[in-house]
Amino acid sequence: MLKADGHAVKEAHDGKQGVDMAAVEKFDPILMDISGPVLDGRSATRQIRQDNGASSRARIVAPTAMQSGLDHFLKHRMDNILTKPLKKIRPSDRMGCQRIRPLPRGYVLGGPCPYGRNL
Repeated sequence: MLKADGHAVKEAHDGKQGVDMAAVEKFDPILMDISGPVLDGRSATRQIRQDNGASSRARIVAPTAMQSGLDHFLKHRMDNILTKPLKKIRPSDRMGCQRIRPLPRGYVLGGPCPYGRNL
């Protein structure tokens, strides 16, 4: 879905590889698999934040089937969640505001634009 929209995508095959990649290359955002192999997403996120590598300040977003529980993810130093099933969003939809300004910590993707429609 991301590649089809023209985004550059790099994939880590497990949490440890993701931590290693984030240490040397700047990514934004990082989509973090919560139950990835080798190192789970919560631990990987904490390690990315603590290591002060190239992506230590990147937005880290967890795709999840949970409809609630944002606080749980914030506690593990993630910035946001994407609720599954993921849907393709057109630039004219509410997400368009993300391209102009970073979204505030704790903003639930797909919710109303926190900056209003007149950016």
